[in-house]
Amino acid sequence: MALNCLLISINTVKTPYVVHPLGMAHIAGALKQDGHHVKQYDVLVEDGIEGLPPVFEKHKTDVIGISIRNIDTVDSADPQFFIKAAIKTINEIKQFSAVPIILGGGAFTLFPKLIMEKLDADYGITGEGEQTVCNLVNQIEQGCAPAKGTILQGTAALTDKWLPVSYDERITGYYRKRGGMLNVQTKRGCPFKCDYCSYPTLEGNKFRYRDPKEVVDEVERLKKDYGCKYLFFTDSVFNDHKERYLEICEELIRRENKTPWCAYFRPSHLNIDAMSIMKRSGLHAMEFGTDASSDATLRGMHKAFQMEDVYQTHQLVRDFDVPSAHFIIFGGPEETPDTLQEGLGNLKKLEGAAIFGFSGIRILPNAPIQKRAINEGIIQNKDDLLEPVFYFSPKIERSLMEGKIKEAWSPEPTKIFPVSDSLNSIDDMHKAGLTGPLWDKLL
Repeated sequence: MALNCLLISINTVKTPYVVHPLGMAHIAGALKQDGHHVKQYDVLVEDGIEGLPPVFEKHKTDVIGISIRNIDTVDSADPQFFIKAAIKTINEIKQFSAVPIILGGGAFTLFPKLIMEKLDADYGITGEGEQTVCNLVNQIEQGCAPAKGTILQGTAALTDKWLPVSYDERITGYYRKRGGMLNVQTKRGCPFKCDYCSYPTLEGNKFRYRDPKEVVDEVERLKKDYGCKYLFFTDSVFNDHKERYLEICEELIRRENKTPWCAYFRPSHLNIDAMSIMKRSGLHAMEFGTDASSDATLRGMHKAFQMEDVYQTHQLVRDFDVPSAHFIIFGGPEETPDTLQEGLGNLKKLEGAAIFGFSGIRILPNAPIQKRAINEGIIQNKDDLLEPVFYFSPKIERSLMEGKIKEAWSPEPTKIFPVSDSLNSIDDMHKAGLTGPLWDKLL
């Protein structure tokens, strides 16, 4: 006997661009392979939950899974908090149906106990949920489910053969028409120890790779069956140290891929051969997690590269005529008036790249910055951090820092600070039919 599962993505964030709910598609694929019936519902696609009553009338529902992707904007210039809206949404969903509710997603994984208490759901799954959700749904079906309020740890995929992904044509169509980008993950985890980062908590601290042929099978399916115009590889870092990413690129070349793609990169350990292979495979643009603008602040962020690596990578990318963007956090550990002045000068060397500046670091549980913030008296050990709290270096005044950045960058259209000022224009361009990340149009 199979259960009827309704999966709901409640993410409403549209900036800098709408993001296809890939996690929900992975869960849907796992449940379908396990023999269950699955309906996917995206509140962005349906413009809210008003479309749910007809879904319940048309489709018998035995269990509901809710994906909570975002806690807040993680931007001190635009600190929107989304959990209150999530509480309201889930309370409204409960009015439509009394079946068990399972919570999951990135935001839930970071704050499972707090979010479970506030949303009063039946069950929660942290981390990778494909196998665990199947086990839980089978227990619900058999009448031997755990007690209400149970939070289960997801089971990480240990092989390069992942469970199939199930896309919904209505959902992918919405994202295709608003930027054209659909997303694929080629590996999970992150071995780096950046001060602010939650990836090790979400996916583990080691890279776990997916079979390259399986990755490119999915790329081709997105193009053929869902009209994908632009692809984003959502890995924490695409250019891994073992260069497994090049195996994917070589498979894309072998299959004559024509879909342009972009990904997140570290600004180090790239060379002419790697760039050549990526460009031939369809590489269109590169987003760099540079994160700081001087050697002192890079060390403060526990970045395993220096500004010289950034300059060399930047020149290499320019030589291949690939648009690039660097994301910089000002005000992190070891930021001072001197490092700010030095950093603004250093960033001038990244001519021809888009640079997005952020102020302060959103403090997340278990990220290294949490311990530093406690030691410096910025937060207390008891603080739950659910609502946005930001780390700012005590060695520089925030208002002075932000004023200097605006003064230095105001005449330069390729340098954006605060980032929130540019987001609506990007959304408008996507609505007009332009595809891709669109910051490349600044260059």
